[in-house]
Order: sequence, then C-alpha cells, then structure tokens
Amino acid sequence: MTKRITSLILILALLMTCALPVALADTVSGHLTMSSGTTLYLRKGAGTNYGSNGTVKKGDAIKIYTDVTAKDSSGNPWTKIKVVATGKTGYVKNIYLSFDGAGSKKLTVYVGKNGGTLYVRKGPGTSYSPAGTVKHGASITLLKKGSLWSMIKVNSNGLVGYINTSHISGLESSSSGTGNMPTGTYTAGVVTTKYSGSNVNIRKSASTSGAIITSVPRNTKLMVLSTSGSWYRVKTKSGVTGYISKSYVNAGFKATTSGSVNFRKGAGTSYSVIKVLSKGTSVTVRSVSGSWAKVTYGGKTGYISVKYLNW
Repeated sequence: MTKRITSLILILALLMTCALPVALADTVSGHLTMSSGTTLYLRKGAGTNYGSNGTVKKGDAIKIYTDVTAKDSSGNPWTKIKVVATGKTGYVKNIYLSFDGAGSKKLTVYVGKNGGTLYVRKGPGTSYSPAGTVKHGASITLLKKGSLWSMIKVNSNGLVGYINTSHISGLESSSSGTGNMPTGTYTAGVVTTKYSGSNVNIRKSASTSGAIITSVPRNTKLMVLSTSGSWYRVKTKSGVTGYISKSYVNAGFKATTSGSVNFRKGAGTSYSVIKVLSKGTSVTVRSVSGSWAKVTYGGKTGYISVKYLNW
C-alpha cells in the first residue's frame, strides 16, 4: 500500500513538472537588410543545409529571438526569428538582421591596452554561455545599453550577444552632452567659512590690501587657476577672476551628470569603464584637464567628460 502511494505521488509530481510554463526567449523587433525584392528562406536550423519553414522578404516586420542562436559549418552565426505577419519561425543568417532602435553611432570594442579577445555571451552575465568572441577594436552596433551589460551586434559577421558595457568604446559621443562645466586646466575648490552667513572677499591681488572685487558666500564653487603664496587665483561660475585666501577654500566641489555617461579609468575614451553613471548622479570634481574631469564617486577615482557635468 505504501509503495502504491509513493508511486502515485511521484507520478503526480511528474505531471505537475510537465505542466509548468516554459520561459520564452527574449525577442527584439527588427527587419532584414538585403537587396530590394530579395527573399530569404526561414531555415529549420543554422545553415542552408536545413530545410525551409517558409520565407521572409525585405520590409517584413520580424521578432528576433536574441538568445536562440547557433553557428553553421563555416562558423557564421544564425538567429531564430518570427515573421509577424505569418507567424512562421526559422533561422536566418545574422548579417541580414537589423534591429529597430539600434544606435547608428560607430562604436568599437575595448579589451585592454594590449588588445585581446572577449566573449560575446547569450545573456547579460558571465553565467551565460558564449555565443562567440569579438576582438579588440572590432566595430559594433549597440542594440540595448545597460549599466553593466549591453546587447551588441558585431558588424563584421552579425554576431549578436552581450558584453560588459565597460568594454564599449565611444559611448560618450553617442548622445549630445549638455553639461555646463568649462573645459580648461584647473583644480576644483569650494568656499568655506566659519559661520554660514559669512562672505569671503575675492581681491584684485594676493594680499589683504588688494582691492575687493566681490564677496562670495559659503559653498561657492571655484576654479582654482594657480597659487601665489597663501592665496589662490580663482575664477567663479559667473566669470569673476581674482585672489582668495587658501584658508577659505576646501578641495573639490559637487557636480551632477547631465546624462548617462561612462566613468572611466583614464582621461579618454580609450580607457576602460569603471561604471556607467545615470543622469543626475552626484560626483565630486577634483580637477579638470582639457575636456576631462577627474572625479570621485563611490569611493573610486576616475574621469568623466566635462560635457556631461553640471556644476
């Protein structure tokens, strides 16, 4: 009797498992890039040696199953698609795929100063198996940007998958920077006073006998241009230039990002990305050299294009 009950429980468990819903693959809207009037076969597998499951032509709206990929005998990547109008599914060669909403800006892969090869994964993380590889400097199209992982298409062979966003070079210029921080060469400073209501004088010369140009309140942000003894030559946001005693200036000031921007290890787009910062993120500016600001964020020091900083 006990054996019978145990068997029934096992059968029920099996039936329940079979009834569980299967997770569907991620899909992205797209279309095909090929000569006008050309028709492609929807193949039952990755390669022309597989039978046809129908056809698809240029202009047809399609859904692209980004994580259902395979390679043919020559190593070319293929991806499963669905034709919206007919509902038919099958595989097409990746070089014919175009993703709706994909960025048009030319981007490249950055692996490291010495180059190298990177895995392109089937999902956003190292737990996903590789779909293929991409070399340092390869031209790519950004399909979906994420703070840690981004979906890309390798332009040379159509390979689609995910790489860490820190390995994408040129993202800063993919959208216009609207920050108001000046370029140039200066260190960042902020006015400090003993009492909150007090103002500090900015003078024409580096001396208490120098004529007063203006007075500024606590927390006024300053561009520190040079040093003269116990004085700083500074410039304010409003454009006033003069001297202020060092005792009234603390290092660094706060700024916010004007858009999504890369926080890099060095002053240039060739340096790897520490993190992608979202719009409105607060950072502490330490100095500016040319068009790059040295900043601290989350206990780390790195660089951000001044085009993406508001002070």
